Amino acid sequence: MTKERLAKVFHKFLSRKEIIVDGFVFEFNDVNWDRYYCVFSVNVVLPNKNWSYLQSDMEQRVIEIIEEKIYPIYGEKFTVRIILTINSQPSLPCYINKPKLNLLISNVNNVFSQFRYNDYFMDLKFNLTPEKYHAIDDGIEIPFNIDVNLSYKEHPITFKDLYSDEVFSWVYACLNTETDLNMDVADYCWEVLNDQLRLLPDSPITSVLNVTSINGKPTKRYSNFPPTDDEIKRIFILKNA
Repeated sequence: MTKERLAKVFHKFLSRKEIIVDGFVFEFNDVNWDRYYCVFSVNVVLPNKNWSYLQSDMEQRVIEIIEEKIYPIYGEKFTVRIILTINSQPSLPCYINKPKLNLLISNVNNVFSQFRYNDYFMDLKFNLTPEKYHAIDDGIEIPFNIDVNLSYKEHPITFKDLYSDEVFSWVYACLNTETDLNMDVADYCWEVLNDQLRLLPDSPITSVLNVTSINGKPTKRYSNFPPTDDEIKRIFILKNA
């Protein structure tokens, strides 16, 4: 049997019955054999027109359908190319709808508005970046811009502009590397968004917490080497201590 004939057999087999995975309907609209690979044109029907999704997860589901239903017919694996549409529209790398984003930023601000690092207290105001989110590798990254109100043992802190880079770098490290806050925020994003995204087990959500201002002073740049906790104490000038 020629490969062109096999492609028609594959298409007929995949089209004879509705294929639903995790609530998503997979419509195999066309199958044809190119010189080096088999091309599957697939439309995914979401549970709702404005549903959120991750393209790489949809492609992985298509591959799993092919592995389950087609490879046994052919008798071995072959190279696959997937042309994907979502609700009959060109697929985006990732899509999260506006109501979900509004819910996310509201809830994140409610849950993570206050943060403590040793004797330092931070009031955090989260905002979505202009980009809002993007697909990375096989997952999603959600960066946040954060305005920080910083105090030490409930005493206000001021610092000279000369030390701005060091202070911003230290606060950035507190939020992203010295504690689990960014991972906690990412886990919470998963809780809020995954009822629609329905991410596969190997598709994480990560977050980056960008410091946009501290005590009203806008961020200029970060130092590559944030100061230690002992060094930062010498930089801060405490009022009413």
